Amino acid sequence: MLHDILRNKFGFESFKPGQQEIIESIMSQQHTLGILPTGSGKSLCYQIPTYLSGKPTLIISPLISLMDDQVMQLKINGEKRVTCIHSGMDEIEKKHNIKCLRHSRFIFLSPEFLLQPSNFKLISMIDFGMIVLDEAHCLSEWGYDFRPHYALIGKVTKHFKEAVVLALTATAPPHLQDDLTEMLAIQFNVIKTTMNRPNISFKHLNFHDDEDKIE
Repeated sequence: MLHDILRNKFGFESFKPGQQEIIESIMSQQHTLGILPTGSGKSLCYQIPTYLSGKPTLIISPLISLMDDQVMQLKINGEKRVTCIHSGMDEIEKKHNIKCLRHSRFIFLSPEFLLQPSNFKLISMIDFGMIVLDEAHCLSEWGYDFRPHYALIGKVTKHFKEAVVLALTATAPPHLQDDLTEMLAIQFNVIKTTMNRPNISFKHLNFHDDEDKIE
């Protein structure tokens, strides 16, 4: 089934390392921390379970450009039930997208928008199947100082207690899992792939003078 939707919906013949393991973990209702390198297709890890479950997914993201890119890619793939709200939008666009919330399959929100009481009320009755914390390392790096709304994400996961949580990141400091567990009060199944890039290599060369560098 997973390979069928991968091929028929997304046009790929095989999963990248870590993708299938994360998807299977989510489908078995395990809160999951996925640590995958940049460019490894992290968005597929929540898109496929969303289509299979039939329930909408809430994606909480700190980066406007990242949200816009993922929304654009979903629309290119033919997805019409996708909504995004962030501070980079004017009020007319925000109001239009707010009207679309209850009928959307993928909902992208910034933490600042989501945790305003009047805004949270807009989605509080939606039966989310999954909550995605994109760039999850920001929860521990930014949560207490730079963007304090991040430290309140636990209120969201507690409210939607039937939803499985997927935390995604390409950056995995040693304290990340402990920080997420403390903030969200949930235990994660951790799936991590190698960060090594076989197509990238480094060489350390010593030169006697500038002419050698040119050569």
